[in-house]
Amino acid sequence: MTESAQLPERSARPERRAGLLTTPAGAVVETEHGKLRGYLDDGVYTYKGVAYGAPPTGDRRFRPAGAPASWTGEQMAMTFAASCPQHTYGGGGNARPRALEQAQHEYRDEDCLNLNIWTSGLGDGRRRPVMVWLHGGAFLMGSAIRPATFGANLARHHDVVVVSLHHRLHALGHLDLSAFGDEFHDAANVGMLDIVSALGWINHNIEAFGGDPSCVTLFGQSGGGAKVATLLAMPAARGLFHRAVIQSSSCAINDAERSERLSERFLAHLGITARNLDDLFELPIDRLVEASTAVAAAPLNPGDDWRPKVDGHTVLQKPFEPATSTLAADIPLMIGGTRHEFAPDPERGPIGDAELHRLLAGTLGGEPARAVAEQLRAMYPGISNNELLALVNVQPFRAHHVRHAEIAAERTEAPTFLYNFAWKSTNLDGLPLAYHGAELPFVFDNVGECAILTGNRPDAQALGELMATAWTAFAASGDPAHGTGLAWEPLDPARRNTMVFDIESRQVDWPWRAETDAVLAAAGGLFAKPAAAALMRS
Repeated sequence: MTESAQLPERSARPERRAGLLTTPAGAVVETEHGKLRGYLDDGVYTYKGVAYGAPPTGDRRFRPAGAPASWTGEQMAMTFAASCPQHTYGGGGNARPRALEQAQHEYRDEDCLNLNIWTSGLGDGRRRPVMVWLHGGAFLMGSAIRPATFGANLARHHDVVVVSLHHRLHALGHLDLSAFGDEFHDAANVGMLDIVSALGWINHNIEAFGGDPSCVTLFGQSGGGAKVATLLAMPAARGLFHRAVIQSSSCAINDAERSERLSERFLAHLGITARNLDDLFELPIDRLVEASTAVAAAPLNPGDDWRPKVDGHTVLQKPFEPATSTLAADIPLMIGGTRHEFAPDPERGPIGDAELHRLLAGTLGGEPARAVAEQLRAMYPGISNNELLALVNVQPFRAHHVRHAEIAAERTEAPTFLYNFAWKSTNLDGLPLAYHGAELPFVFDNVGECAILTGNRPDAQALGELMATAWTAFAASGDPAHGTGLAWEPLDPARRNTMVFDIESRQVDWPWRAETDAVLAAAGGLFAKPAAAALMRS
């Protein structure tokens, strides 16, 4: 099926009155722990830095978070709070183009269990769909404080409540201390249990913000997608969310052996044994971050890395291995990624023929590299070397999305939808392509706010409205086509029907099959790793 939907005409939205922030009495919300005062920004009530858990510091390190403290009077919720302390890895062939990065002031602190809320209505009797955003950065790094993923426009134009959050990362969230006694049997998964705590806070409080606690959608990109996938197999999360969107993620997490091996290296690096275990709770946070970084795999390479652990009680299984968790049998799913996840960083400029051959030959061998380059040039006349390399490198990663969607589609209780984002960035002479994370300003209807990423042309604006409508329709009904004009059906594994988002968005049966067959044939049916940057940390 190849029915398509033209991008909708730009809706008649009033110009946003930038800078008109007020904090009326109506912006005060009563939660179970006390009153929060937010602000009103052109019709959107905004609450930032709201604690959903007690500070995970001191003797609370490596343990599940307790409840946040209650307070009297009004607590201000007008500024973002800290993200988890972390090491920032640089660059990489699949990273967001650094030249297009939008700087945002933020700070990091071990007291990082906080969330942000955007809603268009309070006290009006409405129960809006709730969308909970989980940020990317694998389980190592990242932040909810990125302009591309601010929730104001989804709340303003699509009448949903958007929540984003911070939680513990790397060793702080995934150090396996189970060998030291039952009190640490959850230590390898406290970062995920933080998210469960946030979902519990949402369940108890979101109705006061105009949200419906019985209609909660999780969505996340890259590492955030892996977090969503992990929550599908966590009994503690059951009933706290009702739909899930996994964007551009391999969904990889650790088995017990890998988790224990990495944690042993971490403890040895710090000189921690059973005799001086208490020192672990007193070390400066910078020392823990340094050790966490030192013992993990090198950036963007396969190997031992900080991830949740399949322990049989907190996390029951790896995502989609061998099937979708029975806990998620009735959860509608959307799964997909971008056309050029492994696009070369624009800072390297146009790739020459000799460099292209060297990079392809490093993965495929000399003659297969020449053959696949000729085939792709025949399929796509005028294709750039940068895009050709990206199309080779994306194949094994995209195979994750397709395989996971096919496995999920075997369920009979709930539908699965497969998509691919193919819109090419027009900035920097088109070098970024449809890079890893390129869809985020579109999903959040932030095309105008992120013009440095999108170019903010009319076609980009219209695509943003379409995609935001699809994501919010899925959150409301479990059907992303509702109200979009798209002919998008649940996945049929025999057809591999995929919604391709582009200037003209349409459902296509098994898009790019020919290019996939060509690349797999050249690779002998197996990839060791993508050529430009090795394997995704997501």
